[in-house]
Amino acid sequence: MSRIVPIVIAFAGLLTLGAWGKPSKAAKPSPKTAALDPDMAAPAGASAPAAPASPSAKEKGQAPEAPGNFYFPREALIGWAVKDAAAGDGFLETHQGDLNLTPGSTQKLFTTYVALDLLGGDKTYVTELFRAGKVEDGALKGDLIIRGGGDPSFGGAQFGPDHSAETIFAQWAQALRKEGIKRVEGCVIGEGGYLDEEGPHPASLWEDAGNYYAGTVSGLSFNDNLYLAAFSGASSAGRPVTLQGTLPVHSGIARFDNRLLTGPADGRDSAFIIGGFPAPGRILRGSYPAGRMPFNIKGSLPNPPWTCAREFGDYLSAHGIPAAAGSAALCGDSLAMPNHAPVAGAVAVPGARHVSPPLRELIRIVNQKSDNNFAAQVLALLGKGTGRSGDWRGGLEAVYGWLAARGFDTGRIHLKDGNGLSRYNWIAPAQTARLLAHAYRQKNFPEFQASLLGAPGATAKLERYGGGWEGKLYAKTGTLEGVSALAGYMKAASGKWIVFSIAANNFEAKNGDAQKYFAPLLRKWYAKY
Repeated sequence: MSRIVPIVIAFAGLLTLGAWGKPSKAAKPSPKTAALDPDMAAPAGASAPAAPASPSAKEKGQAPEAPGNFYFPREALIGWAVKDAAAGDGFLETHQGDLNLTPGSTQKLFTTYVALDLLGGDKTYVTELFRAGKVEDGALKGDLIIRGGGDPSFGGAQFGPDHSAETIFAQWAQALRKEGIKRVEGCVIGEGGYLDEEGPHPASLWEDAGNYYAGTVSGLSFNDNLYLAAFSGASSAGRPVTLQGTLPVHSGIARFDNRLLTGPADGRDSAFIIGGFPAPGRILRGSYPAGRMPFNIKGSLPNPPWTCAREFGDYLSAHGIPAAAGSAALCGDSLAMPNHAPVAGAVAVPGARHVSPPLRELIRIVNQKSDNNFAAQVLALLGKGTGRSGDWRGGLEAVYGWLAARGFDTGRIHLKDGNGLSRYNWIAPAQTARLLAHAYRQKNFPEFQASLLGAPGATAKLERYGGGWEGKLYAKTGTLEGVSALAGYMKAASGKWIVFSIAANNFEAKNGDAQKYFAPLLRKWYAKY
């Protein structure tokens, strides 16, 4: 999800090359609920989605009635637009629908649909192992090269064990054995030059850059472009927290300045990482509740191709094929992009070729899990796939060209990245609604719809808007600090499909709680249209 404060996580088994044991689970804040307008009762005979509970009197005092008869903080800027999904021009309802508002992760709808439309849902990306030099007496007298083709899922945890580093590396090791290679006397090198590498997006906030959700785009992604920092700590507050290590081991970070402390046992986690590429170090700040140990924090890999090469070299050495990766600076520089000059004369190793899931599945991760790294990668792939530069610039050029060709008001769409993290993004809700209505009328709509929350297999985030939305609501959320947005498709009580886009900016509320303020609007539209 799009977040300003990084998440302290608790999971085991995400990384396939090792495990630190099962960490404690972070506490979840108690949810607040939205007000229910009495006008929003469903018409007779309609099966209306159940409403969430009404807010407390204190909440009502802090959140006076806003346009549309629902409670929202007084200081918020709010806009929305509603359209008949099957119709062309015109809106069923708008409130400040042309107001330029920060969209948060609902911006991912533009990235994913334009990529789906221009590249096709069947598009895949190949990562392949090459070798340079001769094989003599079981020794490769040259280098191994992992050449990326832009797959954001390579060696990651999003698509199960078939796409994990453990599985891929095992297959590639077997392919090397079939080639008669028993040791590698050169380097193991990662090549990410399929896309234009430059580190974190230049419009990223400094407090985001070191954290997993603001990762680096590369032609060779690895392990979802993140590392796991594992910690142990004390049972009482105010004590130092000890960094045990990272997974992958080769994070590319030379040093950690660890200033983490334990906080109150009933408190909230506030641990975060400061720093970004190309700096060699990271600062660990904040606190984590005492007694919930061990715990993990996800950070952004500064140079995924470098890490991938080092991890594969270690894997080979541990499985009977000694490799020199990591033994010399000549094998790559973790603080350079590219991390190694391209190797000429390399030939593909038979049987060492990995194909990504199709694009339709990649964008499902973007929209259902709101994965910022996948979104940034898809935008760069869009640029590359349309003959432009393979970075955010080329991707945005493709998006703007697509919008202009279809008559969108690009003066009300200002995009700086592909995932909605930058504060330089703004989109009028009416333009997001137009995008959704356009997609609804296209042949590829089922693929796009399947990428949204509410589709089969999606996480149950729609519960925050009340129960009973199954088969009636398909949506994308967007949250940043002071930003909450929601956009998608609704099958109203009449049976008509409508599209909607809502955005609220500049208010104080917990991100998850802020989303619940939209529930009464959804129920009202369900009954009305």
